[in-house]
Amino acid sequence: MALAAHQVTLQVWWLLSFLPEPMSVAAQTLITRDMKDAKERVPKLIKTLYEMCGVLGLAAVVTGFIFRSPSVAGALVADLSVQRLMTSLVPFAVLSQSYCPLATLSDGI
Repeated sequence: MALAAHQVTLQVWWLLSFLPEPMSVAAQTLITRDMKDAKERVPKLIKTLYEMCGVLGLAAVVTGFIFRSPSVAGALVADLSVQRLMTSLVPFAVLSQSYCPLATLSDGI
């Protein structure tokens, strides 16, 4: 049961962790381009990208609340004991997922 709960929880949160990766790639490309031609645009670009990361971090928190609801957990897995274990894992997943966009973007910058 514990393995099943971890597997389902990880699959959902791994799916969400792929969202910030395109922003990281965009940061690498756009910052490199702008460092040559328009250095004054770089700080605004970085600020905008970090604001987008903040939105993704908040989306992780909202997703955590949604994921803890019995109807959503029931849609993912039928076993009630696995559902209860999943809801106990959600706070840890939310914590890690709320920082994932920040770490990914910082790597790109």
